Amino acid sequence: MINRNLNFSTLIRLVRNSSFLILFALVFFGQGCKSDKVEEPALSAATCDTANVKFSTSVFPIIEKNCNNCHGASKYINFGSGINLSNYDEIAALKTEVVGTIKQEEPKKYSPMPKGAAKLSACDIAKVEAWVRKGAKND
Repeated sequence: MINRNLNFSTLIRLVRNSSFLILFALVFFGQGCKSDKVEEPALSAATCDTANVKFSTSVFPIIEKNCNNCHGASKYINFGSGINLSNYDEIAALKTEVVGTIKQEEPKKYSPMPKGAAKLSACDIAKVEAWVRKGAKND
């Protein structure tokens, strides 16, 4: 039951206490929205090892991690505009486009990817470029 005999100062105290509790809850529980992922230091393209780049150990893991949420075998029809990047043959056939989209330097020519996410690291881009430059072999 609400006490109808509350005076003005009691009402102000209730509002202040409630405001504090709401602010505390927002700050305390809002921290859960931040990513728990620990950021690894980014390697620049200059310090990145591109000499031993192979499709299976360097390129495909980059594509799988950053592209296959939309362009994977089971999702590309609905989410990836019909572009499938789930295997070597598909990726090799689109190697120029893949490099263009991840570099994000020509937005009129290539749609910047990954869409809605941060640009790939300079090292990851350098690895994909090195693989293409070396003939885009299935190794």
